[in-house]
Amino acid sequence: MLAIVGEAPGVNESRIGKPFVGQSGRLLDALMKHNKIDREETFLSNACLCRDPSGDNPPKAAIAACKPRLEFELKERGVETIVAMGNSAAESILGKTGITKLRIGPPKQFNGRTIIPTIHPAAALRSPDNFPFIERDFRKINGIRRTWNPPEYIVAEFEIQALRLLQQLDDKQPKMLVIDIEVGIEKDKDFGHANEHDMLCVGICYEKGKVLVLSEEVMRLESVLDRLGALLRKYPVGAQNGKFDTAGLYIHCGQVNLSYDSLLAHYTLDERQGIHDLEQMGQEDLGTPSWKGLLNNYKKPGDSYAVIPRPVLYKYNAFDCSVTWDLIELYMLEIDAQEEKDTYFLLQGNKVPGRTLRDVQDFLCEVSNELVFPELNGIGVDPDYIDTLAEKLQVQMTTVEKSINLNLPWVRYVDESTGEMDIGQRDYDKKSGGVNPRSPKQLLQVFKDFGMHTQSTDADTCKMIIEVKGLDSPIGRFCGMLLEHRAESKEFGTYVEGIRKRILAGTTRVYPSFLLHGTTEGRLSCRNPNLQNVPRKSAIRRLFVPTKSENIFVQADYSQAELRVLCWLSGDTYFTPIFNEGIRDIFDELSENILFPQYPKATTDKEFFKQIRSRWVKPFVYGLAYGRTEHGIAGDIEIGMTLQEAKTTMDKFMGVIPEIVRWQSDIKRIIDKGEDLVTPFGRHRRFHLITRQNRDDVMRTGLAFVPASTSSDLCLRAFAKMNPEFRAKKIAVVRNLVHDSVIAECNKNDAEEVGQIMTRHMLESAHELVGDYVKFAVDVETGHSWGDLS
Repeated sequence: MLAIVGEAPGVNESRIGKPFVGQSGRLLDALMKHNKIDREETFLSNACLCRDPSGDNPPKAAIAACKPRLEFELKERGVETIVAMGNSAAESILGKTGITKLRIGPPKQFNGRTIIPTIHPAAALRSPDNFPFIERDFRKINGIRRTWNPPEYIVAEFEIQALRLLQQLDDKQPKMLVIDIEVGIEKDKDFGHANEHDMLCVGICYEKGKVLVLSEEVMRLESVLDRLGALLRKYPVGAQNGKFDTAGLYIHCGQVNLSYDSLLAHYTLDERQGIHDLEQMGQEDLGTPSWKGLLNNYKKPGDSYAVIPRPVLYKYNAFDCSVTWDLIELYMLEIDAQEEKDTYFLLQGNKVPGRTLRDVQDFLCEVSNELVFPELNGIGVDPDYIDTLAEKLQVQMTTVEKSINLNLPWVRYVDESTGEMDIGQRDYDKKSGGVNPRSPKQLLQVFKDFGMHTQSTDADTCKMIIEVKGLDSPIGRFCGMLLEHRAESKEFGTYVEGIRKRILAGTTRVYPSFLLHGTTEGRLSCRNPNLQNVPRKSAIRRLFVPTKSENIFVQADYSQAELRVLCWLSGDTYFTPIFNEGIRDIFDELSENILFPQYPKATTDKEFFKQIRSRWVKPFVYGLAYGRTEHGIAGDIEIGMTLQEAKTTMDKFMGVIPEIVRWQSDIKRIIDKGEDLVTPFGRHRRFHLITRQNRDDVMRTGLAFVPASTSSDLCLRAFAKMNPEFRAKKIAVVRNLVHDSVIAECNKNDAEEVGQIMTRHMLESAHELVGDYVKFAVDVETGHSWGDLS
């Protein structure tokens, strides 16, 4: 018999007296029906039969107290298979929590039963990207058990042996070579780059289940490195997150280009985050054992891979290679199978055949091959300025913190010495007596003392309070200072101290990692440090400088790329002529002719007209990509419009862009029909579960996806063309990429030529996509720091 065990009754379940009713129950019913599971023949229960009125998850004591009751029910009904939905159910049945990791891989065998841990339906309703996990896990109930055979591998430990084996491998003329290097860090999880660590070994899978491992000793020999480099440049190369491997090999045997990447192929098929780890993919898609856990017997947390005995490490390396080979074969079959389906993107009201998923995988590998170089080269940091900025921010944070405490609410309290009521300021923090603005618990009490009973102290809550109560009210002032303190704390902690910690010893550079799989929106992301989210006007940008005094930065930036892409996609006839003429300003045109004709530019005060552009016009234009409504405009305190003013202005705006309005309506219909959104570059955005609660968010995400992803890919394609030219001419080094801009470093005497090369490739990339329909523009700037570039 099958049992499905949840966590604890919700409101509806408590009222009706049955498990899995309400929204979670309806979702479970749909899953059971799809998998041909009869609810009447399935035992449904919960880890606990009661829930705290607060709605919190059951505590461990409650789960333990209810465990005998649950075990009796399961035994009485002869349950053989259990689906444990959520952490409470997993803890009751398996004695473990951490459901996102527990659910990975085949069903667990425990106490004579088959256990399938999975996400609770309520979690999927809150976060729809969880839904595919439950779908996959339910298929495990009646699914076929996969078997995976460990690889055969040989370790080359001597020069003559290594050269002979590499020659034999070449004689086989393999269809591809799958590589994996081992250095002191784990590439999918740790920060850093392979070239910063000693090479411990290199694995080469040359056919299914067959691996050659080049030992640490032979990887120090020039003859072996030369032969290996020649071999990897002769055949298609595959890897998992291969940019890490090819960067590590670059300093030993030259440039190696990827043709296949299991991580990027998996991301092409499923753009969700946190699912592209090699072991997770192996367990889920191949049925492999958990082979990485074996290393924990030989190293403690924080230890380098260098402490692992080499025979153990070589076996681990062979497993990595073999699993990667199998995943590449599997994913490329799935990618090619998708080509048989109709894939189109929406262009000017028509369904136009788009690029295939194979094209996406190939494109990501092409860009990955070039991103190796910005990662290897890093970007310079001004050590003096980082110290100055740190001191400045610390003073500002201290000043704001004092102001926050001066604005604490006056509350009635009992004087413990006299027992009488008095009025004063509460001691929120035992150490300081005031309030710690970093403590949500203390802030909740402050809000309560102000008379605001809220469950959150986050930025949205603070902004809502300011909007309702006003910035001049006591709690409004408090919230305003709290937001200021948080902004400065983030600059200090995330950027100043974070960047300082990541400057490589012996240098004045940081070496960020660029992630092609880091967002569901199909845009490049970055970490260690994250250079994608530094605000344009932020003083943090001033930290980043050229590595030589005679050099400068050159930045090439698409002008309004997303809007131009949207014009092409929709067949727009309002913005497009303005862009094509090249000398007209869209914000001036909208201000004078459409939205605020009562304020003509010629007779309006210049500063006031600038405010109209930035405060009133730009929010409508930039909000267009994600369907910003008049309610969102009116709700933004920085804009300062009433709902009626926002609605009137929105009606005027929408009236002149009917093609864009129609295209966005068509996009919404595609989403509602459950179809993928597809970009002209072939990327997919899949929405797995749409409910009344999340529909608005899904639609906003969907409207933004195609223009944002497309403009990002235009920039990535241009970078992939300009970077080889820079290397060939030895004229510039690309230091950073941010969405639709590229920043290069060069000698100041070469800046003009570098700017021309960047502009040419960026315009060609855009023209290749949109033709002559709408002209693109590229702004080029130079500066002695990133902060000098607007």
